[in-house]
Amino acid sequence: MAKAKRRQAQAAPGAPASVPTHAPPFPSRDEIILTLLAAACVLLAATTRIYETDVWQHLAVGRAIWTTHAIPTLQVWSWPTYGTIDTTSSYSWLFRFLVYPWWAALGELGLLLWRWATTLAAFGLLWKAARVLGARGPWLALTLVACALVYHQRAQVRPETLAAVWLAAVLLVLEQCRAGQRGRSPWLVGLLWVWVNTHVSYVLGFLLVGIYALFDRPAASRGEPRGRGLPLWAIGIAAAAVSFVNPYGWRALWQPFAYVLQQRNEPIYRAIGELLPFDLRWNRWNGAPFLLALWPVLLVMRARQRRFDAVEAVICVAFTAQAVLSGRFLGFWALVAVPFLARGLSEWHLAHRPQARAAPAWACAAVLAVLYVGELSRRDVSFGYRIVPTSVPVRACDFIAAHGIRGRAFNSFEFGGYMLWRFWPDRGRLPFLDIHQAGSPVERQTYMEAHANRDGWLALNQRYRPDFVLTRRFGATGDSLKDFADADAAWALVFADDVAAVYVRRAGAPVGLVDRFTYHILPAGSAGLAKVRAGFADPAFRAALRADLDRQIAASPFHATASSFRATLDLTEGRLDLAEADLEEAHAVDPRIAYYAERRGAIAELKHDWRAALSWYLRQRRVGAEPDLDLRIARAYRALGDARRAARFYRGLLKGPFAAEAADSLRALGEPGP
Repeated sequence: MAKAKRRQAQAAPGAPASVPTHAPPFPSRDEIILTLLAAACVLLAATTRIYETDVWQHLAVGRAIWTTHAIPTLQVWSWPTYGTIDTTSSYSWLFRFLVYPWWAALGELGLLLWRWATTLAAFGLLWKAARVLGARGPWLALTLVACALVYHQRAQVRPETLAAVWLAAVLLVLEQCRAGQRGRSPWLVGLLWVWVNTHVSYVLGFLLVGIYALFDRPAASRGEPRGRGLPLWAIGIAAAAVSFVNPYGWRALWQPFAYVLQQRNEPIYRAIGELLPFDLRWNRWNGAPFLLALWPVLLVMRARQRRFDAVEAVICVAFTAQAVLSGRFLGFWALVAVPFLARGLSEWHLAHRPQARAAPAWACAAVLAVLYVGELSRRDVSFGYRIVPTSVPVRACDFIAAHGIRGRAFNSFEFGGYMLWRFWPDRGRLPFLDIHQAGSPVERQTYMEAHANRDGWLALNQRYRPDFVLTRRFGATGDSLKDFADADAAWALVFADDVAAVYVRRAGAPVGLVDRFTYHILPAGSAGLAKVRAGFADPAFRAALRADLDRQIAASPFHATASSFRATLDLTEGRLDLAEADLEEAHAVDPRIAYYAERRGAIAELKHDWRAALSWYLRQRRVGAEPDLDLRIARAYRALGDARRAARFYRGLLKGPFAAEAADSLRALGEPGP
């Protein structure tokens, strides 16, 4: 009997280790309070406005499934490969089937409730898994909140939201099996099957089962009777066999491997931000760098205490490597880390302060609140639940529908989902590429080259002869598609706002469209702006330009760019009040409009209101200091009679393009020159 007890006390390398037995009991009331606070914070982290454009294709496919009462197996989402076997676009069918009713019933609120339900379910299952491992008290709650902050970037309306639930459930079942509840292992077969039908990340589920199976001991060595629960390797084989039972067969299972082996080096995938390595710019305030470093530290500490968990170590290495190599996997890392971080922190606390009472609930609540301030106060994280209206080409598609534009489209692929939502199953308005970049490597390469160089644009026209183009108004660096279309006499720009631009091929366009709606002066690209500014001296040119700007402003509520440009035209013509009004309009539409405060200061300066001008210039300087702005500030201080401050700014300009004027101004102020 004594030997048996000793054998049970000696944990195998892959077995979980519980919290030390000297851990003080945590008051149940405080634990409930902390758990509820953590749940509220998890929901708060998932409450951000929807900027992800993919949501529209998810909804479009879900609507198609519900209305046709069938799961699409052919490529009916883009026109170049229409009618072929679908190799990408419909594989997340289960997610789309489930999420669409939420939208149909409650719209944007329904999507928020979906995000809340899936996020809370995932973290609730992880909370249970952490408790199976022995985590308790404030560190469990804090870990949930910290990891929810990292995860929230992936908590848009994506298939990953449902995959997160499956991952958490798989991890919980595996930990329960490791803790002796072997009868739960058959659940893994069903969980992995629904995961296959939900998202390509299903491979992570098989990875977890494989890791646990690697350290799974035979029943005899666990002191269990033979036949009690299947070994995990057998569960994995059964799950793999069942996974082939899906609407797409082996193709659905092959997709993630096709990306790794064949597609990941294609230019179009290398340009997608979430597929790039971990980026500190987007993760500076969510605690991800600290947590990524903390997990290995806790592993080492447990190893030094002879509590090394081989399963945890392999999971840490595998998921951390994925998160560092691709930002898309950071959300999955944040999920799988929860139970292990919570256990490690709980053990660390008890090892260093074994007799200390757990922190009171109010103190933990304060910590939870502070953790959220940095991340949720970021400018690019907008609290709320509505869809960002400028994320998709709403007004451009309104224009396309209203004026009978149809045929072969060429589009920014991120707009493909919204085009499907608006126009599917109309074959005359299908996208060239959808959100999955579905199609052959030829289409994807043609797409990238058409944006990058004029020869690529010409090759696109020769090979596919598109009838209209729907493209982002402001693309990524190196995107010159609009410049090529502006310069091509075969094309006419007929719509533009802050979100999108629409070009039509002159030959074959609807009758009267080109004559009535072509912008004759104003380009959508940036290359033609120099020519526009060069024509400012001609009154007739300015009148034609103003007509273009007036029409662009009237065509869409998203007209900050046009209002800002018209303000520049107003200044050129000395219409200061109109310039001020147009700048205010631009700022009201888009508060991020470039050089808003500096230009307001310039208007005030022209009105000789130096105090207002200085206030605007200093406001602009808080955004960023530039030599010409500092020169304006120095002039304003000088006009207001503040020679000391004026001299300070002039001295800062002695090395730069305004050195001569700065030196002359310093001498005029009676200050020593350079």
